[in-house]
Amino acid sequence: MAALSRFGLDVQYVVLGIHSPETYNDDEQELITRFRAASLDVKNAVIGALKGAISEKETQPSGRELNISGGNNRIAGRDYNETKGR
Repeated sequence: MAALSRFGLDVQYVVLGIHSPETYNDDEQELITRFRAASLDVKNAVIGALKGAISEKETQPSGRELNISGGNNRIAGRDYNETKGR
């Protein structure tokens, strides 16, 4: 059984019928611990941030393309300096 566990066999499930708990690395464990202790507002913010980061990564075009929408935008190839009131 030990040899089979190296290939992903859940020995505890085979013997007892109970799935083994997942193991987490330190970063994952800290995230879970802090998430469980957080208020509902903080949990919602964390979930929103993670969803935004994932969807932004998935929707970003490859290469050096950038799409700008909305009004009153300023676009510069590198540095942009603006003096208000002139």
